[in-house]
Amino acid sequence: MILENRELLLLKSNVRTIIALLIGAALAPLPAAAQVGFAPEASPFRPIRARQAIGFTGGYIWGDLGEADVGPSNGPFGGVGLDLIFGGPIVISFNVWHASLERLVKEPGLPPESRTSGPFTQGLTALDGNIQFVLTGGKTWHGFSPFVGAGIGLGLGGTVPQDSTGFSLGTKFLVQPQVGFRLYFSDRIILIAEARDALWRLSHPQSFLTGDEPILDPRVNKANEWTHHFMLRFGLMYAFGMD
Repeated sequence: MILENRELLLLKSNVRTIIALLIGAALAPLPAAAQVGFAPEASPFRPIRARQAIGFTGGYIWGDLGEADVGPSNGPFGGVGLDLIFGGPIVISFNVWHASLERLVKEPGLPPESRTSGPFTQGLTALDGNIQFVLTGGKTWHGFSPFVGAGIGLGLGGTVPQDSTGFSLGTKFLVQPQVGFRLYFSDRIILIAEARDALWRLSHPQSFLTGDEPILDPRVNKANEWTHHFMLRFGLMYAFGMD
């Protein structure tokens, strides 16, 4: 079901809270652990030996429909990922994924009470690259490797046959700050859990801003706007290229 504006505001507030808690949980135990001396065999820190990892990823996308309420959101995504793990605190991550989202269609020539139809399926295929800073450096803490990062990507939206208004998702440039962790079950098996705020720009046709009862008020709205989309991503990776 497409989110209503009030639900969207609540979601944005919850997203900020979740990300803050993830960062706090990741950071809080590290200073205390680092201050305690351990024998090597009893230390909670273990070196990360892998240098590459490949696997399957997936999750769910929520987010902003835009001022016209026709932007795509709410749906699962899945794909494949490749991690390049350097010896220090840096990981470069690449992902190819496809999302099956939903969106509404609004017909500019109809009165407000009858112009909306849907939701309809909206596909989005994307390639992204990310740089992540690992908070524990080249080691894990009790198997955990928390990180913060940012990435960019390119998305290609599929067509929606039911939409003849001129609005299209088209090709999108993505910006996506992120926070998460890797859990090393062993040197080779890695679980990833990550929260992202994916931003892309919606471009509305001029017909949305014209007419007696326009979809967008031209006095306060513009044809283009950036929208936020909360992504919860999980992955199961197999590591190779050991030191």
